[in-house]
Amino acid sequence: MIRAQKSWAEESAMNRGDVLRAAADLLNKYREEIAHVESTDSGKPILEARWDVQTAIDALKYCGGTSPALLAGETISGDGWKGSSHRIPCGIVAGIGAWKSVEINLQIKKDTKINLQI
Repeated sequence: MIRAQKSWAEESAMNRGDVLRAAADLLNKYREEIAHVESTDSGKPILEARWDVQTAIDALKYCGGTSPALLAGETISGDGWKGSSHRIPCGIVAGIGAWKSVEINLQIKKDTKINLQI
């Protein structure tokens, strides 16, 4: 896992966004199979499992589109000074939540979490 995180951190923000959007495309391609597995595994109704898969797709597309901007950092300057921020990714986790708990956690940088819940 540490090796995977290191190689993930070395990728550009644009490439990381591409990976997230590709993951969304894969979920979309196999959405029905994933929903059936989730429904069978958790016992939730198929409609709810389909909703969970769509929520994961939407979150991955959103984060894949915004991560380059979020991770780019910024530089600001004033009279005689210049400051910059650098965001260092520590990894990312996305998942389809359990029964009545649709939750997708996206760890974008250390100690910062975007938590999308429905």
